[in-house]
Parts: sequence; structure tokens; C-alpha cells
Amino acid sequence: KKIYITGVSGFIGSKVAKYYLEKDYNVIGFTRNSASSIRSELGIEVINFDFNSKEELQLDYADSIIHCATANDVLSKDAEAGLALSIFGTNRLLEACKKAKIKNIIFFSTAQVYGTELIGNFDEEIPIKIETSYALNHYLGEELCKFYCNTHGFNIVAFRPSNIYGIPEISTVNRKTLVPMCFVNEAINMGTIKLRSSGKQMRNFVSLEQMAEITISTAP
Repeated sequence: KKIYITGVSGFIGSKVAKYYLEKDYNVIGFTRNSASSIRSELGIEVINFDFNSKEELQLDYADSIIHCATANDVLSKDAEAGLALSIFGTNRLLEACKKAKIKNIIFFSTAQVYGTELIGNFDEEIPIKIETSYALNHYLGEELCKFYCNTHGFNIVAFRPSNIYGIPEISTVNRKTLVPMCFVNEAINMGTIKLRSSGKQMRNFVSLEQMAEITISTAP
């Protein structure tokens, strides 16, 4: 099977790409830069493409697309850049999918669409509570996906993961601000670990491997 993955230079995208390759998929990735080095590290075909550009994206038919190239927590601090990538970038991808007759898409969102202080169990029936620009970017991207499902018959699944952790798959990934990687970084460089909270919070973490497994079990 053939699959496109956007954002293969990122934390989740690179792991998902590697996982699909190991399952004998024909994987084609997209990245804004460093295509040659990513191609070498992942062992897949990688295309240079900036989803914030005005350039038209042209795709051949594929069984599915996994869209990881949405605004992370760092980019989302720039409201204009974050919205441009999550809305106009996603729209550019969906338009290309429409022309290539690709209907099956996985859109990576975030559990933060339910709020920043999550306590208890959350599912699709819980009301949305947007409190950050990061959550807003992803929620608007979800709504755009719903629009294409309703108007063009797309089959789109939105994933809302929380607290993804794991060893970065390639050298382009630099997410040292994420828990628990920030603790590892501090321990190596400072010899100590500093808690920036009461230390009483409890979190459910999901590994990169689990996320990749869930993705491949969902994609057609």
C-alpha cells in the first residue's frame, strides 16, 4: 500500500513513517527542509514542500494520508504562522487529495482541545474548551476536515493525543521542552531535575510506538 505522511521531520511524523516502512508500506514523506538528510535517515522517499507556500501541491493516488504537519506548541506562539499552517496548509493538502481522489486521511490534533487542565476521562462527547492558540490551531483544522467530509465525502479521522513521549527517530527532532525529555536533558546537562509545579499532578503518557500502532490500525 502507498501512503503519504506530512511533517516527517517532526517528532510524531518521523516515527509513524518509520513504523509504516517496517510494515512494508510504500511511504512518501513531506518536509519543509532537509529532505536529503531525512531521506537518508528514514530510508523513504521525501519531498520538499512548504504547506505555507503558494505553490500548488500535486499528488498521485495513495491509499491514505497522515497529516502531521500542523502547528506544534512552539510555532503556535506565533498566531499568524500557526493559523496559516493549520488552516491554509491543511486546506492546500485537502484540495490536492480531492484532485488525486484520496479519501482516507488521519489528521493529528491534540487533547488540548478539551482544555489545559484535564482531570478524569475524556472522549468525543466531552465539550470543547479552547484555552490556547495551540489548541485553537488544531481545532480549526479539525473543523476544516469536517467540512471536507460533509462536502466531498472524505473519510477523515482526527487523533487527539496527549503526552506523547519517546526517543526521537531522526536528528531533525528537537523537542527537549517536552515532558519527560526535559527531565532527561536537565539531568544530563545540569546534574539535577527541577520540578516546575507541585509534583502532585498525574498524567497518562502514550509512547511513540503506541501512537504509531494506533495509527496503522486505523488507516485503511
